[in-house]
Amino acid sequence: MRFIRTYGLTESSTRISHYVEQPNVVNDICVGKCIPNVEVRIVDRAENDCRIGEIGEITVKGPNVMKGYYMRTDETERVIINGWLHTGDLGKIDEENNLYIVGRKKNIIIRNAENIYPEEIEGVLNSCPQIRESFVYGEPHELLGEVPAAIIVINDGIEFKKQELINYCYEKLSSSKIPVKFIVADKIDKTSNGKIDRGFRKEEFV
Repeated sequence: MRFIRTYGLTESSTRISHYVEQPNVVNDICVGKCIPNVEVRIVDRAENDCRIGEIGEITVKGPNVMKGYYMRTDETERVIINGWLHTGDLGKIDEENNLYIVGRKKNIIIRNAENIYPEEIEGVLNSCPQIRESFVYGEPHELLGEVPAAIIVINDGIEFKKQELINYCYEKLSSSKIPVKFIVADKIDKTSNGKIDRGFRKEEFV
């Protein structure tokens, strides 16, 4: 049995692309190719097209895209620019025109001018046998601007060993992406659709 992963949002009638998962292939960020009659562009902050493999904001155009928010002209003009819906998602396109999701634009951690995507770090942390789930956020830093920090939930029956987790991160992440602190919590708040609540009260754990 194979699963079909889809990507979309309400403003694009829920679907932009789809990806048929391949046997024995783990690829958590690929969402495949666009559905018929739908176009995707990856753009930088100046609305220029990004190069193949370069990360930028995902924009979409097609008959599935909404005409606008009801009686919210200003917000409509903010997200639909020159006919392209700006999703707020960050992604890239490969040589075969497959689309990849790497994070949300508003979640970026900027460390010394380097863009760091918390979703990438969370994926690594969640793959560690010690960790059930994690939430990565940007913590203010006097010299670097922001640095990543993580709230983690430990799997039942597992003894948390911080240095082992750090070593695990070093195997899979560059040093600038490794959280400067790990805060152990009983749970991480979720939204109604099961996603991490990015407004999670991390101050309670500092």
